[in-house]
Amino acid sequence: MNTETGRPDTAAEALVLIIRQRAFNLMSSGKMMCSEAVLSALNQGLDGGLPPDVAMKLASGFPEGIGSSGCTCGALTGGIMSLGLFLSRGDVTSGGRRTSMTASGRLHGDFKSRFGSTCCRVLIKNGSSEFHHHFEACCERGGWAAEYAARIILAERPELVFQSNQEFLRRRDSRFAVMIGKLLKRIGSSWIRGKLYRLSTPASTLNSQRITEGKNGHSDNTVGS
Repeated sequence: MNTETGRPDTAAEALVLIIRQRAFNLMSSGKMMCSEAVLSALNQGLDGGLPPDVAMKLASGFPEGIGSSGCTCGALTGGIMSLGLFLSRGDVTSGGRRTSMTASGRLHGDFKSRFGSTCCRVLIKNGSSEFHHHFEACCERGGWAAEYAARIILAERPELVFQSNQEFLRRRDSRFAVMIGKLLKRIGSSWIRGKLYRLSTPASTLNSQRITEGKNGHSDNTVGS
């Protein structure tokens, strides 16, 4: 907010909308789940300092209402983690966490007012029964939580506008590319596991296995004939 005009700063306003779009994209493409997408969009977008893989690890237990239990929405928990990352001073005094706690309470209250509940199970029940619409609604909540958390963060730390990672925020992942990437990763992992096994297994053991496999194959062919 520009204190002289009382209007939202143009750069900050543009930034929070890009953050929203990026969080939505990370979810809709299948690259990340709710809590992961919100924390990652804010951490990488505003240079929170966490390595991307660490942010993913921290948020990985919260999707689908905390470990698929249907409790607190992952978009909300991702936003709250982000508020702690940027607004807490990281010390043990009450003052060190007051700003973060106040901001988290505000996000929680406004999320509930906006969507009617903070409970994943309730949000799903109250939404469409069709998967496509349900998934779209989850992505919308993720985008909203990322934008709202970004507004709170930038109000407290406006200097972050000038260190945003525009390259990351403007990137768009496609669902097809994400699916292909995951498939190649699985294939690569299987190949690597096989390669490591062959490298670590004595040649005599491998030869014995080949002989056994050959006998089994010959036996199978004989039965088949």
